[in-house]
Amino acid sequence: MLRNQGYEVMVRPSRWQLGSEQAMLQTTLLESWVSAALEIAPEAADELANWQSQRRRWIEYGQSRLQVGHRDL
Repeated sequence: MLRNQGYEVMVRPSRWQLGSEQAMLQTTLLESWVSAALEIAPEAADELANWQSQRRRWIEYGQSRLQVGHRDL
């Protein structure tokens, strides 16, 4: 769309590196991902709940590291 309007568009890979100091962001991402996964695969509710509980504990104890790959425009 932007290119069609004559703009130069560049897309580059970008990775978020989230450590214990970003616990709130990790928790927010976790909750959002589990919610989205449940919409797609409600039959996986038990497995997702177990995974979510483990990740929450790691975040709580400062043991969670998270890398989120995406592309910046």
